[in-house]
Amino acid sequence: MLRTRLIIDGRDYLMPSEDDPETVMANITALVRAGGGFVETVRTLDRTVSVFVSSGASMSVEVTEIEGDSPEGLAEEAWAMHSAFDAYDLE
Repeated sequence: MLRTRLIIDGRDYLMPSEDDPETVMANITALVRAGGGFVETVRTLDRTVSVFVSSGASMSVEVTEIEGDSPEGLAEEAWAMHSAFDAYDLE
C-alpha cells in the first residue's frame, strides 16, 4: 500500500490511503492554477482536515510504500498527529 504525505508550509498532512499520489498531485496543480482551493487530508483515522493551497504555499509530496493493506497504527505516528489547527481542537 502507498501512503502519501503532503508537507504544506512546514506542516505534515496524511492523504487517504486509497488516493493515488499522481492524481493527488494533478488535482493540487489544477487547484493552484485556478487560483487556489481546499485539499482534504487525513489527520487521524477518525478526522479530516481541509487545507487551502495556493501559489504562495510551499509544498512537497512524500510517497512511502508500507506493508499490508490496512492503515491501522498510522494515527500513532508522530507526524500524523501534528496539525496547523491544533490550537482550535476542542476534543
